[in-house]
Amino acid sequence: MTRRERNIRRVIFFIILALVVVLICGCMKKSAADFELYETYVIKSGDTLWGIAEEYKPAGMGYREYIYKLREHNGIGAEIQPGQAIEVLILTEE
Repeated sequence: MTRRERNIRRVIFFIILALVVVLICGCMKKSAADFELYETYVIKSGDTLWGIAEEYKPAGMGYREYIYKLREHNGIGAEIQPGQAIEVLILTEE
């Protein structure tokens, strides 16, 4: 193998290595969901998603966004029933 071929292989190796590092760093970048903490909440008579949002939503998050996250995370619709257990978002670190 000539010196030129070795240099070309080194350049290709370092380009591939750089791409792998970039891909790994991109995969490791955490989304907001990765920082979310949930706790179980049992629905009581008279509870509404809006009321739960008033009590639990993190600062900086809108009520509608919080309710959307609750519904999406728990796979529920707008209706909730007393005794139903859901997970409520309690903290977001961004």
